[in-house]
Amino acid sequence: MCGILVVAAPRERRPRVNVSQVERMRDRLAHRGPDGSGTWDGGNVILAHRRLAVLDPTPAGAQPMTSADGRWVVSYNGELYDDAALRRRLQSEGHVRAGFRTMCDTETVVEALAAWGTDAFDQFRGMYAIAAYDTQEHRLVLARDPLGIKPLFWWCDGTEFVAASEPTAILEHPAIQARPDLATVSGYLGSLRTTLGERTLFDGIFTLLPGGRLELDLDRPALAPIGHLSPSGPPVDPTLGGQAAAEQLFDVLEDSVTRHLRSDVPLCALLSGGIDSAALVELARQRATNLRTYVAGAPEEGGDLEHARELAELWNLRHDEAIITKPRFLDGWASLIDRTGLPLTTPNEVAIHAVSARLASDGCVVTLSGEGADELLAGYGAVMDAARLFEAKREPHESRANFHLDSSAWIPSTRKVGLFRREVWQALDSDVEVADYAEALLDVCAAEAGPEADPLDAHLRYLRRVNLTALLERLDRTTQQASVEGRTPFADIAVANFCESLPIGTKYGRPRGLSGGIGVMTQPTTKLVLREAMRNRLPESILHRPKASFPLPFQDWLVGQGDALRQSDFAAALFRERAVERAAADPVGNWGSFWPMANLARWGDRWFA
Repeated sequence: MCGILVVAAPRERRPRVNVSQVERMRDRLAHRGPDGSGTWDGGNVILAHRRLAVLDPTPAGAQPMTSADGRWVVSYNGELYDDAALRRRLQSEGHVRAGFRTMCDTETVVEALAAWGTDAFDQFRGMYAIAAYDTQEHRLVLARDPLGIKPLFWWCDGTEFVAASEPTAILEHPAIQARPDLATVSGYLGSLRTTLGERTLFDGIFTLLPGGRLELDLDRPALAPIGHLSPSGPPVDPTLGGQAAAEQLFDVLEDSVTRHLRSDVPLCALLSGGIDSAALVELARQRATNLRTYVAGAPEEGGDLEHARELAELWNLRHDEAIITKPRFLDGWASLIDRTGLPLTTPNEVAIHAVSARLASDGCVVTLSGEGADELLAGYGAVMDAARLFEAKREPHESRANFHLDSSAWIPSTRKVGLFRREVWQALDSDVEVADYAEALLDVCAAEAGPEADPLDAHLRYLRRVNLTALLERLDRTTQQASVEGRTPFADIAVANFCESLPIGTKYGRPRGLSGGIGVMTQPTTKLVLREAMRNRLPESILHRPKASFPLPFQDWLVGQGDALRQSDFAAALFRERAVERAAADPVGNWGSFWPMANLARWGDRWFA
């Protein structure tokens, strides 16, 4: 996994930064690529790269990399899981006559661009963020994988364009001043996490959406990025279901895990003891020699630690633990905000970074993780129950967006009028941008699911596009801060497309007499098809274990942290004084308010002081 950076200006003009300044910006991403760095200077375009060597760790895999014909130059962050097939095709079609120079998939990317132009992006299966420059047509092209596993941010003022793997690198540009985007700040409080569509928490800095492309014609005197977004999901296929669906899911997940095991450096897996991580480890341990597993936990908590130990012992795996204490949590909280440039989404980020640092200290460079199963297979029982009840009682005029923004938000929109200072709330226009964005996204999700789909399908697809994107970005931030590549076999486009084609009843509900033995259930059940796919492959205790996401005493660790909010200048400029005092007086009792407010306070004080 790597860090990428590009600075571009119209042809015949140099950017406002020189190569040494670009290298300082690039090295703001050193944690993403401790194994090497490179810069390509094309005059008006400068591409830069920090390398974490996973495939072909020899110098031959260094970036930026130029195609054999000299036309394309790329700075690439990611892994292609169809690399071998693409190489065979490129050779069979005569595009790579002299053979490949490296074993690195970066060469596959750049030679695919040389062969097929930007149509190459449609052929890639994997996780990636790519900056590619066409030296013949003077086009700069950015692309991001369909699920948004790898991030890519950009800024443009019409005369200069900057893009990077993290906003902190962009903010190193001397012409760019950090300012908050208030609508996105409010969206963060409403569970849109750190983005509102393309907008980020930093005003003027945008994110390339999952499956998105951005093109710039550098022959034009004024830079005007043109965006393209590929379709995100297939319609529901009502014919899929029963035991056949479970068998198909197992096959597609098995294939995904096998592809995700490709590595020239040590690989391990995160094992919480829940069904998602257990399913991945069960598949991986049969295909990877000397697989190691890791878990994060607190000394005073059992939960994941105990379940993970039991599984590791059952499978005779070498297993290690990252123990999180209150001081480590508090230090990690402040450190991650400073290093990533973003407020934490959930406290879990500290735990993920801690376990990533632990496995990195053992020499592991790549780790498997179970993100994606909940959003693709309806793993959030309480959310699905509430959505089912809402749809059963919904009047035509009632907004589905308001349901999500009020039921699963840190702070519901109905409470924000008493939270924000009057002038801030007026500037936000009563949160109209947040609500409009969420409603439009739900409309897209419903249209994708198809007219015959259950209304719950739209809600689940919304969770994929909001929750899963945020979780994947969270994993990227926290693992990369430890110079570790996180891989997510559930969040693979083939797995995602299959899961989204399944009717909601195969994933959540009360199925009756499904052939093959899911059986009659008296209580709503989540991830039905995954549980059936892994039946007789995982212990019953794991198959039916209730969901528990990092069961650490985060709330208790916030005792005595009220001053982080009371003493914040950013919080004082944003929130009403009585709202700050109410949350700060009892961080545990007011957990849902204190946590996001304190995160924004620490972030704002760091970046806008």
